[in-house]
Amino acid sequence: MKLRPRYLFLLLCNFLLSLTQARADHIFGEDMAILPVNKANVNYLLVLNLYVDENLRAIVGREQEQIIQIYRKSDGRLMTQVAVRAYAIPISHLVFKNQKCAESFNLKQYRIRFEREVFLDPNNYNDSQGYFLVHDRCCRVKDISNMINSGKAAVSTILEFPPLKQNPAYSSTEFEFPNGEYLCINQPFQMSFMVRNPKKKDLVFSLTQPLGGYSVDGAPNINTPPSTFRGQPAIAWSAGFSLSDPMPASKPLSINSKTGMVSVTPTKEGSYVFSVLVEEFENGVRTGSNMRDYNLIVKNCPDNPPSEPVITYQGNVTKELEVCAGAVVGLETTNNSAWNFQWQNNGINIPGANTNQISVRDTGTFAVIVSLKSNCSEESSSEKFKIKLISGSTPVNIITNTKEACDGQSVKLETDDPDLIADWYLGTQFIANGKEAFATQTGDYIVRKGGGHTNCPVTEDRVTLTFYPPPLLGIPDVVYLFCPDGSVLLETINENDYRYQWFKDGNALPGTDAGRFRYEAKEEGNYVVMVDRAGVTCSVVSEAFTVKYDPPCDPSNPENMLHFPDIFTPNNDGRNDVWEIINYHKCTDCVLLIFDNWGNKLFESSSFWDGKFNGKVVPAGRYNFILQSGKFGRRGSVTVLY
Repeated sequence: MKLRPRYLFLLLCNFLLSLTQARADHIFGEDMAILPVNKANVNYLLVLNLYVDENLRAIVGREQEQIIQIYRKSDGRLMTQVAVRAYAIPISHLVFKNQKCAESFNLKQYRIRFEREVFLDPNNYNDSQGYFLVHDRCCRVKDISNMINSGKAAVSTILEFPPLKQNPAYSSTEFEFPNGEYLCINQPFQMSFMVRNPKKKDLVFSLTQPLGGYSVDGAPNINTPPSTFRGQPAIAWSAGFSLSDPMPASKPLSINSKTGMVSVTPTKEGSYVFSVLVEEFENGVRTGSNMRDYNLIVKNCPDNPPSEPVITYQGNVTKELEVCAGAVVGLETTNNSAWNFQWQNNGINIPGANTNQISVRDTGTFAVIVSLKSNCSEESSSEKFKIKLISGSTPVNIITNTKEACDGQSVKLETDDPDLIADWYLGTQFIANGKEAFATQTGDYIVRKGGGHTNCPVTEDRVTLTFYPPPLLGIPDVVYLFCPDGSVLLETINENDYRYQWFKDGNALPGTDAGRFRYEAKEEGNYVVMVDRAGVTCSVVSEAFTVKYDPPCDPSNPENMLHFPDIFTPNNDGRNDVWEIINYHKCTDCVLLIFDNWGNKLFESSSFWDGKFNGKVVPAGRYNFILQSGKFGRRGSVTVLY
């Protein structure tokens, strides 16, 4: 057959795409978080962030699901494993301050975010030593300079969290989204590894041992984890490298223990892996820890920077500005057509801020980085421009555990000032005056506060809440019967936007959450399915699916079980003339089929076989049978003798 050129082209594209998707050596970093939520039937959000080299794993071939485990620290017992799924908008590209050089160095990186809302029963998570959240994934980017055979090596991170019964609504730290970065030989470099810290815990940052794992190329995620946690192995350092010396540098890699700012002055090109640990303390007691595994690239950069940009406000050069809460401030620098621009706040690149002007509502320390459009050049940075609030003028921010809920539920709204008495509105309708308000319907909720003793205007914040009808579930049968060597199919209503998680006797069943409205039960027990809408946790739990052995094959009641004699003698002597299956009458929907050794059907009936085909007895020999039922099936053979 001769293929047309168009088809050959499509086949080639598909082949190349399959190669891209099959590559496992693409991860240059990862971190996790566990965050509280307040919704029906769930209480925590598990988060996994993977940082990916787009040259090695195209976005179109990205993963959709990852497996993470929770272990008890005291004895290493596996508590559960959870499939976290790609977030509704999972992809975020890392932003480089010098995009031209990033393109010249072929640096294209993105983060893929996986999430899963779960219920972790505080009564089960009450061990005083706490728990580990563990992820193990192969493979790292290849050719990492300070480790051996990195393209075949796993990356792993561990998050520690305390007992949930003693620490209700626990929230771990969560690493901030990183800049796209490359380092230049012999140039000082800094990068923030600060974390979000909603509980205002005391934090201590340090460099820690990067971890390897047990997953391998070809089986990149551990689906069958060890039942007892023994820790994760350290990476295999290349000769001359170690935790204390992970990168050739005139000023060694170090981290500020209070701010999480990493500093180094590298001296050699390459790709270098390291890990940051942040430990959290409350009242002097260590409550948990988190870590980020990351990879930095050192390049031999050009040294032809443009002139230093200057930030102005309303045409004036200044370094500091006091503003009212909620004010919009316009900053600008010289509009040089030969420059690329990248604005930063507190050292973090602001996505989309790539012109000579920016309008900001945030406080912080701003700077603009410029580089040449025509070629890769060293960048130049402006002096810092600090924006702070006028004393006495503070913004007001709404705090809520969720922006989505089910009809019939109530969402509590508060502000970040626990003493503030504020006015609350649903759209234009006044609903409350106080420290909090409660939302019960979809709409825009607004909180307003006055300017106090300042001349600043009233400030406000708003949040949009959406209430969804809960998923619909079918009503299970009273009981589902099956045999030990069989199974029974459980199912509920199938909708495209529903997500399903099955449980047996209160324990989550792995691999049942991606559109699985059916579950094949092979064991006795009480099964339920928890259903929510994709992207919206509005969960409902079904009534129990009770699965039991059918009496004709229940091993605990042998007097009721079916028994199949091995032989019978249809010779019309009044003894064993019929193949009589013991307790056959107890299987009311059973149908018996008999076949010869060539697969020809000789008999089909709900009654016993008399050894005949077309009215004549069959020859002596072995015959195959199938017993069919709506609940189970049985195959075997019987011998006819004379």
